This record gives sequence, structure tokens and C-alpha cells, in this order.
Amino acid sequence: MFSPTNRHFAALDGCRGFCAAMVAIFHFNAYSHFRLLGVVANAYLFVDFFFVLSGFVIAANYARDLREGFGVGRFMLLRMGRLYPLHVAMLLVLVVLECLPLLLRGLAGHDAAPFSTADRGLGSLAANLFMIQGLGFERSLTWNFPSWSISAELATYLLFAFVATALPAGRLVRLLVVVAFTCPLLLGWISPRNMDATYDFGLIRAMGGFSAGVLGYALYSGIDLQAWAARLSRPLWTFIEIATVFAIVAFVSIAGITPLSLAGSLVFLVGVLVFAVEGGAVSAGLRSRPALRVGVLSYSIYMVHVPVLHVLMMAVHTLERRTGIDLTTPGFRDGHPALFVGRERWQGDLLTLGVLAVVLVASSVTYAWIETPGRRWTRRIVDRHLPGKLKGRFEARDALPS
Repeated sequence: MFSPTNRHFAALDGCRGFCAAMVAIFHFNAYSHFRLLGVVANAYLFVDFFFVLSGFVIAANYARDLREGFGVGRFMLLRMGRLYPLHVAMLLVLVVLECLPLLLRGLAGHDAAPFSTADRGLGSLAANLFMIQGLGFERSLTWNFPSWSISAELATYLLFAFVATALPAGRLVRLLVVVAFTCPLLLGWISPRNMDATYDFGLIRAMGGFSAGVLGYALYSGIDLQAWAARLSRPLWTFIEIATVFAIVAFVSIAGITPLSLAGSLVFLVGVLVFAVEGGAVSAGLRSRPALRVGVLSYSIYMVHVPVLHVLMMAVHTLERRTGIDLTTPGFRDGHPALFVGRERWQGDLLTLGVLAVVLVASSVTYAWIETPGRRWTRRIVDRHLPGKLKGRFEARDALPS
């Protein structure tokens, strides 16, 4: 149980890239055919895949180490090095964009003063700097709004590090079972949108998904799922993978914000376990170079797409004001009036693909110049002060994504 591994779950990286792209499409208000698909309209649920996968990977790499003296401080420093540099960089970009109308009046298409709205105020800026925007202190999504999940996940890391350090494996598993099943039930009771809890009850959502992921790795290593699956033929495992994909797509398409959405963590846990084995043709596709590249860039995609969309919307509104040509289509999103970019659906389709291309290019830059240096810097610090009995194990998996 919780046996450490030096294995890189490449297919899961490919899954992570797909989910990040789906979240980016979900956040883009484009008048396109994509928005007619239930899997896109409800793609907020793919955030729960990130929580489950995070628990699975963290358990694979650190659960045993934390019980053997790795230290909560070292663990959290590594997590901060992974998450914070890109988060604060994108926050800075959005602050610059918020101030831009002062320099170029009318560019943004509105006359609101900088830092004057609830989601762009100085108080919410401070909350984002301290990464508490997903812990119930805010009254709405703010600034780089997907970062609520990073805030909640960081707090979940801290809680997990403490309990994993203090509890033996058996008691830890029992606690995680309680958390994994209680959190969705609690959300169903207190969250008006069931699983779609963010700035308000996002920590509960993250804890439930992360706990499910940790339990998933305990199951994976405890029963040696890899060896068990090796007894099945490749065609049969390919069938299992295809069935899993269809089941996940069907679940996301119909779950919406209904009580069914509360099963999201368990559904994604099945997907993580199936693709961790990497036994079929779908996994082979997820391990291809393009899929792996998108997977490597997944965190950057997740954090970069909102600033890119912000710039696009500023440009669209500016062009509308200066040319008098309507470039958007009125509609509704979540029951509220919204403007969707494009006048014909094919225009929205092309814009969606174009935005994804821009996000991928920008993510390649941020991965190389922000993510990687931040992660390497904290890993060097941790490596210099690591106990000898853990140093070799840590160095063996130092290059693995987590």
C-alpha cells in the first residue's frame, strides 16, 4: 500500500492535457457548434479529474516519504514551486490588462475604473496573492478565476501532508474513505450548484477528489493492478478504455449541475485507474508525442487561457465600438445574459480552434520560462537538505511530472 514508484504515468498526462483544453473551451464564450455539445457545456467537471489525478500522483510519489521523514515543509515548498510562479505571473498580466484603459482610453470597451469591480478589486488581488481565493473568503470568482482550484488544491496538499505524516497507512486509508464519500454528500447539502462549487465551497470539492485519487493509488499498488491487467489481452483492454471514455463523456454531458454531478470524483477515479495501466490502444494514443506535449503544458494551458481570452474580448469590444459592426451574438449562459463571439457558428468554431492554438503557443513559453525554472529552483533547495535515506529515491523520480 502506497509503495513509491518511479514510473511515469504517461497516458494520464495525455488525459490531463485533454481536460485542460476542455476547460479552456468551456470558458470561451464563442457562438460555435462546440457549445451545443453537453461535454463542452458541462466541462467544468473536468476540474475534478485534476483533483483525482493530483491525489493519485501525490500518493504515488510522496505518501510513503511523508511518513519516513520527508517533512511537510519540504513537500509544501515543492508544491509552491510547482504552482505559485505561474499563478503570480498570470495575475500580474491581468493587473496590467486592468490598468491598460488608463493608458489607452476606450481600448477595453468600457469606462469602469481599474480595481473598482468585485472580481477585480484590491482586496481580491491580495486574496489571490496569498492563494486563499478558493477557501471561502471571496464572494465571487476573481481575477484569473480558474485559480480558485489551485488555491483549494494547495490547502488540500497541506492537510494531506499533515495527516500522512501523523497516521499509519491503515488509519490514513480509513480517514480518506470517509473524506472521499462525505465531501460530495456535504456539497449536495450546502452547495446550490452541487459539484460546481468554486470560490465558496471549493476546498470541500478539492478534498473529496484528492482523497479519491489517493485511495485510487492505494488500490492500484495494493492489488498490483498493473500485473492483474497484464493477464487481459490488449484488444480487451482497448475495449475497456473505449468504454471508459464513452462513460465519462456521457456522464459529463448529462450531469450538469444536478445531484448526479456529485459522483464526478468516483467517475474520474475509474478513468484514472483504467488509463494508469496503459494497456490498450487509447492509452497508446495518449502517449503519442502530440498528446504528451499537451499534457506537459496542461497547467500552463489551465492558467494562461483566461488572460488570452481577456485580451481577445478587449479586442472584440474595441473593434465593435470603432467600426459599429456587431461581432458578438447575444445569448444566455447559466441563466444570465451573455455575449458570444461570432455571428455564425462556423465563425465561432474557427475562433475556438484559433484561441486554442494561441493558448498552446503561449503555454509553451510560460512552461519554459516560468513553470520549469520555478520547479527546478525549489527542487534544488529540497535536494540539498534531504535526509540521505530519501535522497536516492527522490533523485530517481526528480524529472517526473507531478
